Amino acid sequence: MGGAQQDGVAGYLCLAHCCTTTTEFFLVEVLTKRFGTRDISYLGGVALSAPSLWVASILGVLVTIGFPGTSLFWAKYVFFTGLVQTLPGLAVALALLFLVFLPIFFIRLWSMVWFGLRSGMGTITDLSSREAFILFFAIGMGFLLGVAPGLVF
Repeated sequence: MGGAQQDGVAGYLCLAHCCTTTTEFFLVEVLTKRFGTRDISYLGGVALSAPSLWVASILGVLVTIGFPGTSLFWAKYVFFTGLVQTLPGLAVALALLFLVFLPIFFIRLWSMVWFGLRSGMGTITDLSSREAFILFFAIGMGFLLGVAPGLVF
C-alpha cells in the first residue's frame, strides 16, 4: 500500500474504533446508572423493562462484534487482508478468534443482560431522549462507515 492509502486505512480504523468504543462505554454507563452496579450477576431483564435500551444494546453489540455492514467489519477486513499476505497462519488463527469465538462469548454475555433474571426488585427506566440521541448517533456512524467506507478512504 502507498503512503496516502495507508493514511486512509489508519484514519478509517481510528474512526471505526471511536464509534465502537463510544457505543460500548456509553452502554455500560447507561446500564450502571439504571442498575447501580457493573456486576453482571445483578443485571438482567432489559428486554422487557426497557425496550429502547434493549434495541440500542443489540445494535451496539452488532457494531462492536464487527457484523457485516458495520465499520468494524471493514476494519477487520482491511487488517486481515494485509495480515494474510505476510503471515497466513497467524491470520487464520486470529480470524477464528475475532470472527467466531469472541462474538459468541460477547453475545452470550449480553444475552444474560437482555433476558436474564436480576436479583433487584422493581423496573428500570428506558432511555432518555438525550441518551437515545448519543447512542443512536454513535451506532449510526458505525453503520454509516460500514455501508459507505469510501467516505473515509
